Amino acid sequence: MAPKKSGKKYKSKETPETPCSGTASTQEIAENNKVNFPIVGIGASAGGLKAFEAFFSGMPTAVDPGMAFVLVQHLAPDHKSILTDLVKRYTRMQVFEV
Repeated sequence: MAPKKSGKKYKSKETPETPCSGTASTQEIAENNKVNFPIVGIGASAGGLKAFEAFFSGMPTAVDPGMAFVLVQHLAPDHKSILTDLVKRYTRMQVFEV
């Protein structure tokens, strides 16, 4: 037979209504984080370079799009990607390979 549990209940001194000192509440974080900066993910196979080219060629170049694009390309491990160089030709945005 399992041992009998004690009838004592331990209560935390801090409740959800009173967050721990030194931490921000969800509402405070939301209020301080008013910047809306979408991150758009786009994926393609190795043959998708033309699609990336068409996408970035069609984007306006005079204005900042106000978002970041993360491009993912499916590529064989023994092939070198030219995606970074290709995208740099069709956009004025900064392009990084990570």
